[in-house]
Amino acid sequence: VTGALPLRIDLLGGFDVRVDGRSIGRVPSARQQQLIAFLVLQARSGPIPRQRVSGTLWPDSTDVQAQTNLRRELHHLREAWPRLEALIVSESRTLAWHEDRSTVVDVVAFESAADRGLEGNLAALQEAASLYQGDLMPDCADKWIQPDRERLHQRARLVLGRLVAALEQNRAFGEAIERGRQLLRLDPLDEQAWCALMRCYARQGDRATALHLYQECAALLKK
Repeated sequence: VTGALPLRIDLLGGFDVRVDGRSIGRVPSARQQQLIAFLVLQARSGPIPRQRVSGTLWPDSTDVQAQTNLRRELHHLREAWPRLEALIVSESRTLAWHEDRSTVVDVVAFESAADRGLEGNLAALQEAASLYQGDLMPDCADKWIQPDRERLHQRARLVLGRLVAALEQNRAFGEAIERGRQLLRLDPLDEQAWCALMRCYARQGDRATALHLYQECAALLKK
């Protein structure tokens, strides 16, 4: 939308919407959040049949009831969040997600940065690591989201592993430690991340912390 204030939609670590850097406070309902997330995640596939959208979001309802539920949520979204609803291309039989130039979705930005970073761009790895603020829509327990959640989780682990190695090689030990700890929050059993942390603390001259990490890692792996 020409002249519109920047809009940011976050799905990683939890749903949030910010306009011009400020949280809008009240967010769309859980079902509306899921609708937005589903369309964002399927955006590369082009227009999606409405029946598929409704069947995915309301798997226990009849086709007729699920389609009614979908129309209701789109109507409520249009009334309460017209700018969000405007990003949904709504046709009689299909729905699609279409970002305008003033909109950023963290998942889309993360995927783009990860692609560039895994090709060897250090700045892009750092960008991807900063964008990954947690797992995809962690409050959503629906089955449809789990494959994408796991895929993005594994992608973040790969990004962080590459980034920690690059930072350690560049002797940027402070940032390597920060990203190593982020990696361990995603996978506490990642031995390479533990070893990288120990080396970075030792190379900073903090052998006591390195030894403490070794003991912590050994106890965790034993458990």
